Amino acid sequence: MKHAPFHIHFIGYALVLAILGGFGMGGHVVFVIAFNYPPSIYLGPMIQAHGHLQLLGWAGLFIMAVSSHMLPRLTNAKPPSKLILNSMLWCMVVGLLSRSMSHFMLVNQELDSLSRPLMAISGLLEAIAIGLYLKIIVTCVKEHRPQLNAFAASGIRPFLFTTLLGWPAFAVANLLVALHFSLGKAMLINQEWNTLLNSSFTELVILPVCFAFSINTLPVFLRLRTPTWPVFKIALAYTLSTLLQILFDVIFLTSRESWCLLLSTAFSAVRAMSILWFIWELDILTRLRAPWFRKFRQTDNRDSRPPRKNAADYGQFGHFEWFITGGYICLAIAAIGELINAACRLLLEMQQDFLGVDVIRHLYLLGFVSMLILGMAVRLVPGFVGMNRIAMPRLVSASFVLILLALIFRILPPLTWPYADVFFFKALWGTSGIWGMLAIMCLAANLFVTNRKARGFLIERVEKRTQCAINTK
Repeated sequence: MKHAPFHIHFIGYALVLAILGGFGMGGHVVFVIAFNYPPSIYLGPMIQAHGHLQLLGWAGLFIMAVSSHMLPRLTNAKPPSKLILNSMLWCMVVGLLSRSMSHFMLVNQELDSLSRPLMAISGLLEAIAIGLYLKIIVTCVKEHRPQLNAFAASGIRPFLFTTLLGWPAFAVANLLVALHFSLGKAMLINQEWNTLLNSSFTELVILPVCFAFSINTLPVFLRLRTPTWPVFKIALAYTLSTLLQILFDVIFLTSRESWCLLLSTAFSAVRAMSILWFIWELDILTRLRAPWFRKFRQTDNRDSRPPRKNAADYGQFGHFEWFITGGYICLAIAAIGELINAACRLLLEMQQDFLGVDVIRHLYLLGFVSMLILGMAVRLVPGFVGMNRIAMPRLVSASFVLILLALIFRILPPLTWPYADVFFFKALWGTSGIWGMLAIMCLAANLFVTNRKARGFLIERVEKRTQCAINTK
């Protein structure tokens, strides 16, 4: 079956929205607060726009780009048409821009009559984009008939089913929130409901997608064990605990019953344990089990030039594995932090968290998700556009250092403010967004040059074929 070429524009818009919107707005907010600049009236709208762009613009578009390209190949399904891909892309991008504009326009009372309908339009456009994306995924899942020994292909199905619950649930909830806000008079979306909406998208869409593609690609890319472990049981424990936690969070927001918080906390602990179980079985941090290829050949070295020890390449993609390992370390820390927080609340009846909610959220999103995207982008995208290497491997290492600084400066100061020099740590915190922007800029430059080289090679190949055809005639 002939497959469609990779739609590189998804990646381009994701990078632009991340640099200017997600990381840019977030960096501006922490810079203003850290260095005691007078907050403007746009600070609140900027915070909410930042979170939405970071989730749907940065992570969401990357997920759509990679999965809509890989899943039809993996499942041998019919590739999506260019019309569907373009419609999905433009609905999502225009929806994201409309929502951001609506947030900022609401500050000006003269534009209130225009900005509120714009918020409703954004929710509708994002729902349409998600619906088109779900059409692609459902087609792939329905047509997928994995072989008995295709462990990686069959292992992604349980977590894909989780995302098939998460995407439509988020689309409907996001649309309802946008419509409710457009019909009201508030200047900002209710913070509690907005936080719940964002965390639900993270837990039911972003994390399961990361787990599914980790099962499919990391055993080959990083020489991990075969995914013969109980993926379905882990996915079931993760999905049920997440759904029940969200359910009791919703009940608490509508009823304010304290018992709902206790049950929500208990199920958050179960979800954290399922995440730790997943990390242990994936074997990415411990490497206690034999890698997958030991089932098929005796030695891990090829007869000619052996690849790197813990990777299946020769360094042509840079140290992409640093991002993957670092991301899973952050994921483990976040899960352990959630587990300790739950134990403190349930067993010790403490109000103070071991790790704050803001720290855990950034460990998940900035630490795990962003690092995984940065690592997999330099490893996968060159192959998608027809190249067998990234243009500038050294820039990959620079990007890792920058995102690591962004992460440390973002989560360390909130842990040390009660005990250390406040201004020094606030200064580190205030610059965290800048380092994150620079890391994404490094990725953007690397992918841009790689894509340009790929187009050059393609043009050269076509010209050679044309010349050969002319000479033959």
